[in-house]
Amino acid sequence: MQQRDGVNQITAAVEQLNAVTQQVAANAEESASASEELAGQSQTLNAMVATFELASTSQTSGGRRRLRAA
Repeated sequence: MQQRDGVNQITAAVEQLNAVTQQVAANAEESASASEELAGQSQTLNAMVATFELASTSQTSGGRRRLRAA
């Protein structure tokens, strides 16, 4: 009786570990997918920003510099 209870507890613990492992794997897959998407968006944004050239800087009131697009 006591041995059977121990085996049942171990079985339940293994099933719980399996469920958690599957959830972690799903989260990792989701994170990898989101990371790839962000990398693509970053490349697109970088290409868009690269089209701008800065001609010069001019002094503004308050000592801050303002960049002007060419």
